[in-house]
Amino acid sequence: MMKLTGVVVAVALVFVLLFLRKNMALVMLIGSLVLALFMKAGPEECFSIAAAALTSASTLNLLAAITAIGILGELMYHNGAMEKAMESLKALLRDSRVLLMLLPSMIGLLSIPGGAYFSAPLADQIGTGLKMNPARRALANVFFRHFLMPVYPFFPGFIAMLSFTDISAGTLAALCLPAVAVATLLGAWFIFRQTGGEPLGEGQERRYGENVKGFLYGLLPVLLALAAVVALGWPFWAALLPALVLALFQYPPEEGWPAEMKKRLLLLVKGIPVKILLGVAGIMIFKEFIALSGAIEQLSRLSSSAGIPLIMLIILLPYLGGIITGSCYASLGMTLPVLMPLLGMAGQPEAMLALAYLGAFWGYVASPVHLCQLLTVEYFKVPLGAVLPHLAWIGAIVLAISTAYLSLF
Repeated sequence: MMKLTGVVVAVALVFVLLFLRKNMALVMLIGSLVLALFMKAGPEECFSIAAAALTSASTLNLLAAITAIGILGELMYHNGAMEKAMESLKALLRDSRVLLMLLPSMIGLLSIPGGAYFSAPLADQIGTGLKMNPARRALANVFFRHFLMPVYPFFPGFIAMLSFTDISAGTLAALCLPAVAVATLLGAWFIFRQTGGEPLGEGQERRYGENVKGFLYGLLPVLLALAAVVALGWPFWAALLPALVLALFQYPPEEGWPAEMKKRLLLLVKGIPVKILLGVAGIMIFKEFIALSGAIEQLSRLSSSAGIPLIMLIILLPYLGGIITGSCYASLGMTLPVLMPLLGMAGQPEAMLALAYLGAFWGYVASPVHLCQLLTVEYFKVPLGAVLPHLAWIGAIVLAISTAYLSLF
């Protein structure tokens, strides 16, 4: 029981420290050291475990993909590709409610920290036209930024799932698609239930061909990477390389191209998300210590003897992890090593993996320490309580329905 006690103590300590907004990489290393003490592992063994975790193929692929995503987001923000794509989308749509749904989610494709603050002025402008109060506009900004992310292959939580487990991208997306549909219907109904569509002004020019072309060209780096993953089966980091090259040369200025290219080349370094990479590295080390602790078998026997429904553990542990850490991939990194040996006992393993992923995702969305929420309520000058409870009840309904249908597999 000592090893299981060590896992409980380490995970609880990690949760508390992350809730206190301590550095994720440092927190994960502290958790790993606590596990090492309970495992009675010496310095040499600890170093060996950490080295094995950091040099594994899954870790290297994950770190490379996150690096490329961070750089791509910075490049597309700098070169104006996302802004031009949004301008074209505005010209194409007749209903401002659809525009409010799509613009924050498009900005969410960039996966850059603080992106919710970038989409907030757009949500504010469109929501004002729909006669929505500030609290409802804030909710729309957060919800519609995230509602498609469970099936977006370049969402860090999605990539983490593929790195931590053997599930394929297609299978995970297909299993999560009904949950996305339910969330879309619930969120759109609640946010827009007292509004009407605001059509474009009379006489506004609508050059469909030009606007479709502008929209697709603005998103071309992302579309190119998605095609490489889905159609060609490339690993994420490799699929993002041609996208980076394209973003580097997109929308060249009419003058001063050498100076502009120098700025863009500097973004190849500046765009590296160092803090996130260190946090992910810490998660992988912590994950390796948990896997080698031998505590998982003890937890399985204990939960069986206590009569705790395994499916409740599978959904609640990642959900609580997401709530406390405000990070989907951090929650998955902490809880999946504990849960994976139990998945086959609760149902079809891939369906249970999807359920754990959805639990971590909705915990992250409804977390009071989620950066997108904090930035959004700051922009709209509304209390956190004006947004968080609505995200929580939508997530609870989605998870209840997801538990029901994924249990059928």
